[in-house]
Amino acid sequence: MKEFLFLVRGKDRVSSEELTGRLAAYVEWMQNLVAKGNFKDGHPLLDETRLVTSKSKVLEKGYFSDEIQMVSGYLIILAKDYDEATEIAKTCPLIEQFPIEVREQKIR
Repeated sequence: MKEFLFLVRGKDRVSSEELTGRLAAYVEWMQNLVAKGNFKDGHPLLDETRLVTSKSKVLEKGYFSDEIQMVSGYLIILAKDYDEATEIAKTCPLIEQFPIEVREQKIR
């Protein structure tokens, strides 16, 4: 199995009731990934972000904090190839609100 990094983009701006429903569906999806042996690791990220572009330049706001570009979390998924990893990403119940960038990790 290869390792794929799922960069989850976007930011949720919904009511607490709607968020509760979304989280329940997401937890069920994650439990399914664990049961199938596809989940390795993952965590949500806090909103604060900094982009270090050189030894002397740190940006605290900019294009990278735009809600569409913002990385709100990551997963490390085990899959046989890009096609399987892509299909796994498509099954995420939050995919319409949170696009997922799929990247294969280069394991040495």
